[in-house]
Amino acid sequence: MTSKGIQNFLSGQAMHSYILNYLIIQGMCSIILFLYGFFPMKKYDGTVATVGSLPETVANIRVNVDELYKPSVGRVVIMVIDALRWDFVEGAEGQLNMPYTASLVAGKKACLLTGKARPPTVTMPRIKAMTTGTIPSFVDVALNLGSSKILEDNLLLQAVQHDMKLIFYGDETWLKLFPDVFTRSEGTTSFYVTDFTEVDDNVTRHLAAELNTEDWRLMILHYLGLDHIGHVEGPYSPLVRPKLQQMDHIVKRIHHSFLTWDKHFSVPSVLVVCGDHGMKNSGSHGGASLEEVLVPLIVISNICSEEMTSGLLGDVLTGSVLQIDLVPTLSMLLGLPVPATSIGKIIPALLHSIPVPQQLYALHYNCKQVATQFENNIANSAAHASYLQYTEAVKLHASWLTSSNSSKFGLDERIAKLYMSALTGMSSELADSLIRFDVPSLVIASGILWQIVLILAMERMPHAVPVMLTFFMNLLFLSLSVLWCSCSQSTSVLCSYSLTTVPVILSVIIFVSVNMSLFLKGTLRSIKFSQILRPDQGQAVFVLGTILHCVSLLSSSFIEEEHQVWYFLWLTFAVTILFELCSALFSKQSSVPVMKTHTSDEKHKLDWVLWCWLGLLFLHRILRKWNQTGDKWASLPDVGDWLVQQEHRAHLSVVLLFGLIAVCCCCLYIRAQYQGKYIWLIEGALYITAVVCVYCYRSAIGNVDTPYAYPHSRGVKEVNIFWVILTLLLTKGIGETLYEMKVQRYSSLCIFGCLLSTLTCCWLLICALLHRSHNVILIVAQVFMSKCVGTIYACYRSHTANMWWLVIAHVWIGTVVYFYQGNSNSLASIDIASGYVGQIEYNPIVVGILLIINTYSAPVLSYLLLVINLISQSQEEGTDRFWEQLYSVHHCLAVLRQLPVAVYVVLMTVLRYHLFVWTVFSPKLLYEAMHTLVISLLMLLTNCLASAVVKDIKVEMRS
Repeated sequence: MTSKGIQNFLSGQAMHSYILNYLIIQGMCSIILFLYGFFPMKKYDGTVATVGSLPETVANIRVNVDELYKPSVGRVVIMVIDALRWDFVEGAEGQLNMPYTASLVAGKKACLLTGKARPPTVTMPRIKAMTTGTIPSFVDVALNLGSSKILEDNLLLQAVQHDMKLIFYGDETWLKLFPDVFTRSEGTTSFYVTDFTEVDDNVTRHLAAELNTEDWRLMILHYLGLDHIGHVEGPYSPLVRPKLQQMDHIVKRIHHSFLTWDKHFSVPSVLVVCGDHGMKNSGSHGGASLEEVLVPLIVISNICSEEMTSGLLGDVLTGSVLQIDLVPTLSMLLGLPVPATSIGKIIPALLHSIPVPQQLYALHYNCKQVATQFENNIANSAAHASYLQYTEAVKLHASWLTSSNSSKFGLDERIAKLYMSALTGMSSELADSLIRFDVPSLVIASGILWQIVLILAMERMPHAVPVMLTFFMNLLFLSLSVLWCSCSQSTSVLCSYSLTTVPVILSVIIFVSVNMSLFLKGTLRSIKFSQILRPDQGQAVFVLGTILHCVSLLSSSFIEEEHQVWYFLWLTFAVTILFELCSALFSKQSSVPVMKTHTSDEKHKLDWVLWCWLGLLFLHRILRKWNQTGDKWASLPDVGDWLVQQEHRAHLSVVLLFGLIAVCCCCLYIRAQYQGKYIWLIEGALYITAVVCVYCYRSAIGNVDTPYAYPHSRGVKEVNIFWVILTLLLTKGIGETLYEMKVQRYSSLCIFGCLLSTLTCCWLLICALLHRSHNVILIVAQVFMSKCVGTIYACYRSHTANMWWLVIAHVWIGTVVYFYQGNSNSLASIDIASGYVGQIEYNPIVVGILLIINTYSAPVLSYLLLVINLISQSQEEGTDRFWEQLYSVHHCLAVLRQLPVAVYVVLMTVLRYHLFVWTVFSPKLLYEAMHTLVISLLMLLTNCLASAVVKDIKVEMRS
């Protein structure tokens, strides 16, 4: 190709790249718009309950509020044990874990209730639920890393406004949610998850002084040690029972202080022991499994006695309670107004110790407060059965107040049961209806995503967008949107004309109109089924697999067990390729085009590929049992569980050591073709030092053994040294690239390959640092899988149509390894510990980045290995050929990412009121959205780097 021809090619390729980049960015913006519409932030009107909120009448009968609604307890201590599962305190297990607490329950001196936490089961939303009595938004799971002040009415605000002094010690999340509320407080950081002892000792050391101080009314203690043990070692760790026994000893200390307090006060004190959430058998949390949502609620006080099963509601005292029910219950016990936005109901088990008139008034107040919200938020509220029960209970309550004592017999029980039934129904209805979806945003975002998919499916990308057509379409869509918003009076963000929303509206209109212009200028792809279904290339497996995966998203069960779908597809593909290889080896007329002439070298190469592919199948059989994932079988034992056991630490040390050595060898192999001998040796020394730092870090935190006594360390120093080495490697790689671009000793393809290989090696090292010790070996397995697929592709590289074969194969590799790692579509499978590796202070941005890197390490590594494959195979075909292939890779990747997302957002829009929308579908949406954003940003970054090198080519052409 001549110099002018290459420049023309690059100019046309640049236009295609710009349009592709535009579509990628547009896809990211559309996903963000959809997330905003599906997970809207709650808006509060600032309403705060006051003493004036207490009803002074029941129907038309005036009552004495001061006499009927007054404090029935003295001091209250709330002891939150993070990640306290129900089965930790139940039955025989509870008697071993917390013997003193179990003895109080057995002696009727404590109430043991089954608490339920709604998903997402992470700390910050659960604290909100336990203090405000409202259902936190699902998006709070993303905000859990950076908690901000609670603005709505809550129990602590009510206590402060009524001159009660509050004390807090424990998880610093409380101090971020409630600044300037506590008289005395000290927060403990929850980010150092390998700290099982000091994080709790820092809470307990204040206990003796506070128990002997008389100025406070409400004390909150939040212990994190159990949660840390769960994240690192799981719920069956031998450290769990000693930690629970330590918590039991603290309960004993507080209860003994109660015995002294109750002698000096006319009302009893209350200790509430509860978990904010549970934990899965893997040790994580965030999902909706029973192990995560069922938590114990233990109320230790004289208000729990042998008579707790008698009284007005004796037959309903043994049921489960919601965490939001704590708010009205504690408000009633302390004589405080119930927070205005609370939808919780009073816990019946704690009512029986007060006189019947006070019980009925508390139920009436609670029911009236919930009914007010029911009227404001539920259409046709007066016709609902639960609301009718409320009105009937009010009438009977008024009748009871005016009746003689003889006629009251049995009526009070009926009134109480009607109140509770109405409360249960209205609270449940409100919990399901308070979420307001921004339907216009959902529809527009879904439409734009499908526009992108259709444009990407075109045979050729348009070369230009007609400006006048775009202008008039923008004007048309703007006029239609204004007209629609005016007629519908919608509260959607697309109908809110303010300084913050106008840019969003204009962007949406521009996206839609430009997409229409692109669509009109392009030609839809004509699919040639005869080419797709050629079995020798495994294309049928890829096409059918992609379609089947999209179809599987329609089922909640398939979403929960998505790893099974991918394991099936990957195994089917692998067996198909194995069949082709065997056919090529043993038949004289091979169906593989490149293998039709069986020279000696080709047969040797084919033998090697065949054995590697057999090894890949064997590897898959092992790795699918490396980490059990999904929902139904996640609790089954796996290789990872066996390795992390204390008695198998030596085996884990060997596995980690082998994995780190293999990672180092992979880095040297990737960099070998771009470095001279001496530079290669220097880099090798840096790689070795980096993996040594990783091993020392794991030894410092107690994961693995060393042949010598390792000095006491928290691992921070080792991680800091690792980051210094990584910075040196990156600086060296970028410096070499800039220098070579200036002197132009090598081709631009070689320069770009040198830079990308450096980034790939750095990514391998980061993954080795963040992965759990037994998962480091998965990095090497992924490199091996990519090498096998790349070798197979090399036999077909003369066929342009097979480029997408290589792309889809690498996408599938990344997805399969993603599930090998133990990930799933449950938020509980996120490895929280990886976000805090080497951290000495809490930084939500750093933690979030590390979590994303660890979670999506496999898809990103697959992309990097894919591009490295293209570079190594394009050395002989020329630079221009590589840029064309890179564009094709990004085009195919964009389709593969946008298609399932486009299908899924339509599904989410239709099924937004589905029973499993928050437990199954919503977590999957967050995973898909983040996956798409990560890959999109990666493609844009690669395009930017490639553009810099293309600019260098143009300079070469001019010279």
